Amino acid sequence: MIQAYRKNNNNFGKNAETVIHPESCILTCELNGAWTLNITHPKDNEGRWKGIEEEGVISAPTFMGEKQLFRINEIERTNDSIDVVAYPIFLDSADDCFVIDTRLEGKTGQEALDILMKGSKYSGESDIKTVSTAYFIRRNLIDAINGNSSPGEILYDNYKIIINNQVGTDSGVEIRYGKNLEEIEQHIDYSNVVTRIVPISYNGHTLDKKHPWVDSPLIKNYAKIYTKEIKFDDVQLQEDVQGEVEEGTIVCSTLQELRTELKKKCEEQYANGIDKPSISITCSMVDLSQTEEYKNFKNLEQVSLGDTVHCINSDLGILIDARVVNLEYDCILKKIEKITIGKTEYNFFDDAYSTVDRVEQAIRTDGTLIGQQVMGIINGVKAQLKAQSTAAQKQAVRAVMFEDLDPSSPTFGAMCIGTLGFEIASKRTADGRDWEWSTFGTGQGFFADFIVAGTMLADRILGGTL
Repeated sequence: MIQAYRKNNNNFGKNAETVIHPESCILTCELNGAWTLNITHPKDNEGRWKGIEEEGVISAPTFMGEKQLFRINEIERTNDSIDVVAYPIFLDSADDCFVIDTRLEGKTGQEALDILMKGSKYSGESDIKTVSTAYFIRRNLIDAINGNSSPGEILYDNYKIIINNQVGTDSGVEIRYGKNLEEIEQHIDYSNVVTRIVPISYNGHTLDKKHPWVDSPLIKNYAKIYTKEIKFDDVQLQEDVQGEVEEGTIVCSTLQELRTELKKKCEEQYANGIDKPSISITCSMVDLSQTEEYKNFKNLEQVSLGDTVHCINSDLGILIDARVVNLEYDCILKKIEKITIGKTEYNFFDDAYSTVDRVEQAIRTDGTLIGQQVMGIINGVKAQLKAQSTAAQKQAVRAVMFEDLDPSSPTFGAMCIGTLGFEIASKRTADGRDWEWSTFGTGQGFFADFIVAGTMLADRILGGTL
């Protein structure tokens, strides 16, 4: 049943004022992207269409449950019908849930969501166990959630948001496809395929010169050999180690041991699918249902957003794991109408709801600077140059570090300079294990925790408000 609630009716536990009978009601969902409900309703003689109003709420069955709520955002009326665009009701929180000053220190995903939504009508669920720290000052709830670093993948369930490390399941669903199947739209990309890896360790050690590569088990499935050199700087020979060893680094006492580890690293790459092309398959279940090949795709009717699908490429004779990254759900027939399987880049909420906490978002489209993002830029540059400061202690080819570790010395401090830029520090961290870098310069510009200047000359200086 699909219902239309008036805009001032928030009693969603009861039936709505109007049960509507739309011609079409399709929910389109993108993994970590927009969820959009599109409805077309005739101007029927019973006048049910009149129950659909601006800012009202539509209740419809979806793959998330029998009664999912969507706030109407757009309405277009013609002589014969009314077209509606609506979004998950949780996104109301971008307007009506404001975080004044909340500090999350060492919190898991669930703990953070509980704190951010305390006292509101919204709730969250998360399996993210990694702890992190974040401060939110004068932010709406969507901004606050989006601002957390790598928050995971999302699902909407009315006033609840689910943010897990990965949504969906792997229930062993398989499909088989080939180049002659006209009823599906497919894209196969070989640009990143590697079937022969030439591994290089830290400080340039390689495998045996006569056979300096490791081949994929699938190498004969392709028309040519896809060769690539891959550097594994986390595999090091003991004699090359200088200073403190980073966590996760494999230190080998002999060259033979190092070569064994390099081979393992290559095998891990193949196990992760580097020897397989990336695919994107989009198919209409309605179109496929009329074909003989439908039996190879029928089980897709049971998958959901984020699920893993095992795709068997009949032409190459290989199996490629991909995920459901987009689906169209028919809320009238209660089944998937169209599905896309492939890979998706992490993007979380639509840009319309996220305005801060990313380095790229510190600059408006007209080129002016948003003041409150400057600290975010500094943190981003710190992270980028951290790799350089580590390299400076190990490889003078890429970077060089100058430091005076004597606190009583008038030249106490450090400077790292290399191909990525420079960074300067005048004091150590609290634990004394590293420098507290505060001034940076890269090809993108100059950044500092504090800037002291006399007269500044520029064509223009543009700023923003907090």
